[in-house]
Amino acid sequence: MKNFVPQIVPPPDNFALSHIRGYVGNDLHEVPPKRSYGLYGEGKAMFVSAMNSVASKYDFDAYIILSDIVNIIPDVPSAVPTVGWIPLHTPTVSLGSVEYFSFLRFDALAILSPSSANTVAAAVGENIGKVQNVPHIIDRKTLENWASLGLKLLEEMAPSSA
Repeated sequence: MKNFVPQIVPPPDNFALSHIRGYVGNDLHEVPPKRSYGLYGEGKAMFVSAMNSVASKYDFDAYIILSDIVNIIPDVPSAVPTVGWIPLHTPTVSLGSVEYFSFLRFDALAILSPSSANTVAAAVGENIGKVQNVPHIIDRKTLENWASLGLKLLEEMAPSSA
């Protein structure tokens, strides 16, 4: 990353990164079903069935998805906990809208603006575990605190082995 962003500050030496497997966007578009719909164009739609295949292939225990909600097609339930880090491009979320039903497929939502986070939280109510504003740019200490909390929440959400 330093080659692309020379001023980036690396995480502390003891910051756990082993849980991050990397970007798999291209893989998602190579896994069947290879379909796209209407104006979203070839290669933009991410089917949850394809996400499940990629999660199995790479042994993912969770997804964090940064994308517009309309690019995620919930054709099946997600096999792993899924967090949507998404923008909201409308002032409201109407009950019965595509956005509303798409939001309900996530285990948690990280919304890119404070007002949109309030709008989404009001729309989905108690149907989603957590809705919170997570901006594009945050300071390192806040990021580390959220990452620690996120890892703890993932451990709580993971099925316990019997």
